[in-house]
Amino acid sequence: MKCKEKKCHGKVFARGYCVKHYGLWVKSQRVIQKSLPKICKAKSCNLPYKSKGYCNKHYLQMLRHGELRTDRVITKTCKIEGCSLKHKAKGFCNKHYLIDLLKNKKCGVNGCDRAYRSKGYCYKHLILKAKEKREK
Repeated sequence: MKCKEKKCHGKVFARGYCVKHYGLWVKSQRVIQKSLPKICKAKSCNLPYKSKGYCNKHYLQMLRHGELRTDRVITKTCKIEGCSLKHKAKGFCNKHYLIDLLKNKKCGVNGCDRAYRSKGYCYKHLILKAKEKREK
């Protein structure tokens, strides 16, 4: 068999082309693939393509659930009035969650009303405990 390229009499190598023209065809296919925009094939998603035609978010949905969950749109914001930051935990943004987490924690030393810092102590008692430990 001869190459399907006009005026070429080379022996067929693959897909009806000789070695030379098959190589050129492969290169042209790669150029076409690279020039195509790679965006997610989910409806109304313009995120970059990651795998199997989907962006990372939709690819993980397909992987975990076997279907796209486009009906779920979660746009929670912090429950503190006037704060429009994204929700992290227990209805608070990261900043207010940490404030709430630490607001009721006091130093573990009797009679000390300072705020908790680390390992159950305020900063002052944490330093004192560390010094005591080094002296032993």
